[in-house]
Amino acid sequence: MLRSGRELLGRFRYRLASDWLPAAALSIRGSRLFGRFPDPGPNGPFKIFVIGSGRSGTHWLGNILASYPCVHITVEEAPIFPWVVEMAQRPELEATLFPKLVKRYRAEHRAVLPRHYVDKSHPNIWLAESLAREFPEARFIAIQRRLQGTVASMLKHAGVRRWAETWDLDPRPNRFLGVTETLQPLYRSMSIAARCAVRVIAHSKEIERLQGVLGPRLHVLNYEETFVDPRREFDRISDFLRWGAPAGVPMPNGASRDKWMTQLSNSDRADIAAAAKKLKAEAYLDDAQ
Repeated sequence: MLRSGRELLGRFRYRLASDWLPAAALSIRGSRLFGRFPDPGPNGPFKIFVIGSGRSGTHWLGNILASYPCVHITVEEAPIFPWVVEMAQRPELEATLFPKLVKRYRAEHRAVLPRHYVDKSHPNIWLAESLAREFPEARFIAIQRRLQGTVASMLKHAGVRRWAETWDLDPRPNRFLGVTETLQPLYRSMSIAARCAVRVIAHSKEIERLQGVLGPRLHVLNYEETFVDPRREFDRISDFLRWGAPAGVPMPNGASRDKWMTQLSNSDRADIAAAAKKLKAEAYLDDAQ
C-alpha cells in the first residue's frame, strides 16, 4: 500500500520518465526519419535478436555485434528487457505486452535507420517465432554453451541464481526456468545447481527447435568453438549477416573455457549430470565431465 499521495505522485513521475517519455521521443525521431528511410524489408536493414540462456555468453556476443560500424545496439534496456522477461515466464502476458514490444522495436530501429538494429534481450528466445512473423527483416543469433560452464557461472551470479532459489515462492510451470508440469514435483526437491541445469537444458532444446522453425534466419554460435578458432566463428557471423569484418572483436578469455572445473563441487557435478540424464540431455554435458 502506498504511504502517501507524494509517493503515488513520485511513482507516476518515474513511470512517465522511464517509459512514456523515451517512447515518445523515439516515436518523434522515427517519424522524422520515416520520410527518408522506409520500414525495412526482408533483405534489411536487419533487426537482429541475440538469444540464449543467461550466462552462456550472450552479453559477449552482443559486444561482438556492437563492434560492427553499421549497427546500433540496445543491451537489456528498459522497458524492453523487463517486458521480454515477463513474457518469457508468463506467456499469458503476451496479448498485452507483445504489441508494446513490437511498437518499441519499430521505434528504436526507425530512429537509427539505415543502420541495422541489434537487441540483446536473451529471453527473446521464447518470443522468437512471434518476432519472426512480425518482422520479415528479423534475424536471430543464438549462443550455446555446455551445461557445466553455464551452471557454474549461474551459481556465481547472485541475480541469475536467484531465479532458481525463489521459484518456490511461485511454484508453477515456467518455460523460462524449464519447469514443466511433469517435472514440477521433482523440481521441488532439486538442488540449486540441478535447477540451473534444468534452465540451461530448456534453452538449449529451444534453440534446437528454433533451428527447424526459423531455418536460415537463425545462426547458432557455439561458445566452446570460439576458443578453438575465434576468427572462423566471427567470419561465420559476418557471412550470415552479409556484413564485412567487424571493427574490432573482443577475443575470448582462454581461462573462461574450463573455469567450471574448479568452481563446481563434486555434488554440483553429480546433480547437473543427474538432471541431464533425467531430461535426456547428456549431449549438453562437457566431455571433460
